[in-house]
Amino acid sequence: MSEKQCGSILNSTPVTGDGGGGGGCDGSINQPTTTTTTTIITNNKHESIQLKPRMSAKLPPHHHIRGDDTHEIENANTGDNLKSSRRSYYSDSSDRAKLPLHQRLVAYLRIKSRLLSCSLYFLIIFLSLAVLFAVAIVIYYILTIYYHRQAISIDTDSCIPMRVTLCQKFNVQYSYTKLPNRFGQIDQSIINDKLTSTYSTILGIKCFTLLPLFLCSQLVPRCNSSGHAVPMCKQICKESIHRCSFFLDIFDIEWPDEIDCDKLPDSNDPDICVGNRQAMELNQLANRHICKENGFRCDQTRCIPPNWKCDGYMDCNDSLDERHCNECRDDQFYCSHGVCINRSNICDGKPDCPDGRDERQCFRLSDAMGLNGQGKLQVWNPLLSQWDEMCGEDWQVPEQSEEVCRLLGYQSSNETRLQDETSVIRSRYLPPKFNHGRSNFSPKRIRFSSLLNRDDKCRDSDTSVHIKCHNFECGRPSHFHQRRRRNTRIVGGEESYPGKWPWLVSFHGGPAEVFFCAGVLISDWWVLTAAHCIGTKNNTSGWTINLGVTRRTSTPLFVRQRQVAKLIKHPGFQMSVDYYYSDDIALVLLKEKVEFDEFLRPVCLPANSSVEVAPGTKCMVIGWGKKIHDDYADYQSAIHEVEVPIVSHRKCIQWYAKQLPYHPIPTTMVCAGYEQGKKDACQGDSGGPLLCYNEDQSWFVAGIVSWGINCAQPQLPGIYTNVPKYLNWIKMTTNEHEKPISIDNNLDYLMLS
Repeated sequence: MSEKQCGSILNSTPVTGDGGGGGGCDGSINQPTTTTTTTIITNNKHESIQLKPRMSAKLPPHHHIRGDDTHEIENANTGDNLKSSRRSYYSDSSDRAKLPLHQRLVAYLRIKSRLLSCSLYFLIIFLSLAVLFAVAIVIYYILTIYYHRQAISIDTDSCIPMRVTLCQKFNVQYSYTKLPNRFGQIDQSIINDKLTSTYSTILGIKCFTLLPLFLCSQLVPRCNSSGHAVPMCKQICKESIHRCSFFLDIFDIEWPDEIDCDKLPDSNDPDICVGNRQAMELNQLANRHICKENGFRCDQTRCIPPNWKCDGYMDCNDSLDERHCNECRDDQFYCSHGVCINRSNICDGKPDCPDGRDERQCFRLSDAMGLNGQGKLQVWNPLLSQWDEMCGEDWQVPEQSEEVCRLLGYQSSNETRLQDETSVIRSRYLPPKFNHGRSNFSPKRIRFSSLLNRDDKCRDSDTSVHIKCHNFECGRPSHFHQRRRRNTRIVGGEESYPGKWPWLVSFHGGPAEVFFCAGVLISDWWVLTAAHCIGTKNNTSGWTINLGVTRRTSTPLFVRQRQVAKLIKHPGFQMSVDYYYSDDIALVLLKEKVEFDEFLRPVCLPANSSVEVAPGTKCMVIGWGKKIHDDYADYQSAIHEVEVPIVSHRKCIQWYAKQLPYHPIPTTMVCAGYEQGKKDACQGDSGGPLLCYNEDQSWFVAGIVSWGINCAQPQLPGIYTNVPKYLNWIKMTTNEHEKPISIDNNLDYLMLS
């Protein structure tokens, strides 16, 4: 037989397994093979293929079947080429008839099973699409019913769809409006621009949850089922004005004209007035005592993040967040993070807690702890949970007095008086012995131990210690707060460890004490801030200043609240519509002076008015500002810090010239930030400090957060009031109000004259 007659098969070589056989060109098969290697000539090329039957059963030896049919049957059995097998199976009925019945049946069933699999696959896809379509129909009808509840049988001739973006963003819960409004406005795009440009700042402060509904109902009122405009409910109108009017003067804005809440209706029917139903829903949600995102309910009125529970800092007034944290015994002290120590180890001169909190606030002076401190030296008695007088027997003057003053944050002592108080009935604290060999916390702690390890000398003594300390050291946090903890980012920043920035203060306004700005404590009477945080407001009522704050939403025992006695803006300051400020600096005089402690200390002012921070110097911005540039985002709950370099004035002008060609940056402002952006102060940081290091490693306030274009944008650094340029104004103003501040150029710190 020729090569052509043999089907162009050349050198067909069987590979014999157990019982293997061979075959020739005549198509006869001596015995079925397990694997066959076949060389095929295609376009004068040799190719080798291996045919491996999927089934192990052997063909009966007495059947004589053509080799090419055997090849097709093997393909049908293995499923290697379903398409060619189907074509071969249906194209040659005579060849098919020569196959044994059971093999034809097997091939037929395999083909049918694959056809059935494909059919099932397409059926599943079809059913899935049908289910999705059905869900979409259900959602459509639910939304239709929802909107029909609010506006049944909407009169399309009178009502039109409400398309004001700001109202939609705040989900005012109605979709149709009636225009023109009572001001004659009919263009919704103009109304949206008016709302955004005028009220976006006060909406961002979130002085009242239903304020967006109040404003939207004035300019795009809800259209009811009868085609009439629905007014705001009386109670919601009054509550909006009551809670938010404080901020009108600050931001130089006004309510929409002709608002008379007493003339408005008051009903729970949404077709009569808008707002009462939403207020009821908010009250129900608040009464459930449920916090979002697994927050912890604090004081039954607010929520704190879950990671604030059992972290060693009391965020709740009732200290519930620090209770039941670990199975500490009654005679033990909880350090945080699952550590318990004996109460007798508190204030013994040796830190037993991981962060040393057991040795904090062990001393105080009984009379005053301001820029100058004086009084009896008292020490904390952890066993009785009270302040006791320190024993003065064999008191070393001035060494131990100097050490006490330094531990309390003062530079030195200038008077020590030992007084015998035999006739005075009082408790005496006898601290336990201190093991010097176990202490390696800091040199200050070793000196601190000598003040407490005096029990043998004091058992029969009635001598008390009276000390005067002076020159409280500004710009230095307590040495207990030098650790840094990285956490969530705010425009490239990190969360600050509580107590690290004891001079940062928060401004709150209105009856709900809503946070809106920051400031920095520069003495026991004065707070420095940005003038735009005061705005056009001269009335001091409604202001609340929180000092010693570590977390904005917490009011632990060490937080001090003060009212405002005087608001003093720089005379050159003017409010600007586009927030381009100059002379953006102000002083706030407190009604009552504050006393300093571990969480409340002043920052330093610049040593003199000629101080200039070199470009490239890394300084720190701190505050509760938003982590993204969004007028309606939430402020941060904890203090955050971000390190930024000082930008030269020339480069800052060049960068901003692209955005503000007609507003060059004045020399009374300083720029700080990165060319690529990513790190910056943001909304809510206004009035807070830009802090730089003195040569003695104390912090001084080099700038006040003023303004910027968005947040953390490339070649748009933050703009800060250049505090050294206003140092003379600060001194003059504080002198005029009989609470003077002077600068000691040798010591670079702040003190009362």
